[in-house]
Amino acid sequence: MDDLTMVQGDTSFNETIDRIDQIRKKSEFEIVLADTLERYRLKSLAFMGFNIGALNKSEPDILVTYSQEWIDHYRSRDYLEVDPVVHQGLKSILPVDWLNFDRRDAKVRALFSESREAGLGNQGLSIPVRGRHGDMSLFSLTCEANEQEWSALKRNYIRDFQTLAVFFHQSVLRTYTNS
Repeated sequence: MDDLTMVQGDTSFNETIDRIDQIRKKSEFEIVLADTLERYRLKSLAFMGFNIGALNKSEPDILVTYSQEWIDHYRSRDYLEVDPVVHQGLKSILPVDWLNFDRRDAKVRALFSESREAGLGNQGLSIPVRGRHGDMSLFSLTCEANEQEWSALKRNYIRDFQTLAVFFHQSVLRTYTNS
């Protein structure tokens, strides 16, 4: 990687942190997620927050770039019950690479197959965040890449999104507390 690429990456990262840090209203999250999606050339971004404000674990707060069709499909198929992204992501303290999920279960295979058909990408990474008051979140990203490309991209995504996920989580807490 040359110095110019490194500086551009750092500029994008810093600008993204600034954008997240400036969020003051719930309506601004969608704009920042879409901007981050474009900056990092991703297929999708998703924030799933638990125990934030008046929300409890059975009612996660979801902020996503997914289509409404995919959200409705996911809910209608009750995929929250089988989704390893949620179940394993919430147990981890490190980023979770979706390549490592056990896909022997037919419902899990269907979830990933259908999500790819819906345009969510074939590679994914989830970053768990834990707050001081029992609040937690998963910040997930997806992209379209072969395994070799993914291996290289994943390192940069982990580097940037571990920090971005924490800033996003804090912004959600601040916004929901002030609402």
